[in-house]
Amino acid sequence: LAIRNAPTPANVILEPGCRFDIPSSTVININRSNIHLTSNPVDPATLMFSNNNQYGIYLGNNGFPYPQPYTNPRAWTAGFRVNDTVLTVANTDGIQVGSWVQMRANKEPDWHANARNTYEAKVEEIVSPTQIRLDRGLPSEFTQGGQTVSVRTGNVVTNSGITNLKIRHVNPDQIRKYRARLRLDNCFECWVVGNDFGSAGNTNIDFQNSTRNLVRSNKFGSVKCTESDGSTCMWNKGTVYFNANTNHNVFENNAIVDAVSGPVFQGGAGNVMAYNFFDADPSLECERAIFLHGQGVNSTILEGNDVNCVAQWDSYRDGQGYYNTFYRNRLRLDRNPPNVWLGGYYRGRIAGEDTGSHIHRYIYVLANHVNELAGGPQLTKAMDLVAEATHKATYTQDKNNNARERIIQETRTKI
Repeated sequence: LAIRNAPTPANVILEPGCRFDIPSSTVININRSNIHLTSNPVDPATLMFSNNNQYGIYLGNNGFPYPQPYTNPRAWTAGFRVNDTVLTVANTDGIQVGSWVQMRANKEPDWHANARNTYEAKVEEIVSPTQIRLDRGLPSEFTQGGQTVSVRTGNVVTNSGITNLKIRHVNPDQIRKYRARLRLDNCFECWVVGNDFGSAGNTNIDFQNSTRNLVRSNKFGSVKCTESDGSTCMWNKGTVYFNANTNHNVFENNAIVDAVSGPVFQGGAGNVMAYNFFDADPSLECERAIFLHGQGVNSTILEGNDVNCVAQWDSYRDGQGYYNTFYRNRLRLDRNPPNVWLGGYYRGRIAGEDTGSHIHRYIYVLANHVNELAGGPQLTKAMDLVAEATHKATYTQDKNNNARERIIQETRTKI
């Protein structure tokens, strides 16, 4: 009610140390611009959720089907290359300096069938009646045809955020998968800073259709969930999901503690994951610390992260996009718990999992501190047996070589 009725801009401040029990039928909607929900950083308020099959907090506008808050698409006829800022369009009707515009084109040929080749930016200048200048260049190619430029109008939340809150659930492992504690949808230049998320279902934060948001200095707990039949969710876990139309979001200086899986990128362009600390629970499996999960992820940089698990890209959702970079990350091999599904082999590893049917273009791996760089399919039992046989053969050969050397030495001594 306070969020709904507050004049904007507004700071909605929750009493320090208080616990607010959120009914199972309630979702907190921060669906207005210039709203800041916060508490005391020393003694934060706690939001205690009990809903199992819906999101906890919406930051931005929501609805199903997802709102399409862009209007008046017009042909985009020139300016399709990486770093282009001046675009030629059929007309500039309805576009002003400061307008958010969305660029769309047909997907690249090796991308997922459902991938959307889109990008959002602000207009910096109306160059002419048929040209606009963006405040940031294009992150990738838009050369496959079907190019349009549209204007963002309603259903967009800007400059809203949450800080200094404890976000909890009474029974976190009962949260159904794909039900994040926080969902950002159609939020532009919003922020999530200094919060303690505790444990969640299969994810803490879910991004969709959101651009230039900041997620910094938060603490995230485990991500475990239970299926409707009571079994543990085996896959589809990730502390943070970056989905379609997520551009230039920054995830930095966060602590990911006791989690089996870190951020998952499956769509979007120009996102940054930098200088985060990941420490997996030694009693749990280590699934993935950083995961590029296809659908045209492009121009994403993963820099300076300190993790004790695997960083990985795969082909399950078809090929990645272009220009993804792993730079100066530290992947530790400091834990090897029993019954880990990867058997310890992938820990401290940067690896590309390629089914052989799709292309990974321009993935850069630079100056990382890792135990192993690898590619190809995951190890199977058969491959384990081959590796074991190879090891035995090498050991046998070593013994034969040693025996031969001993005989030579004995012969020399006799002579």
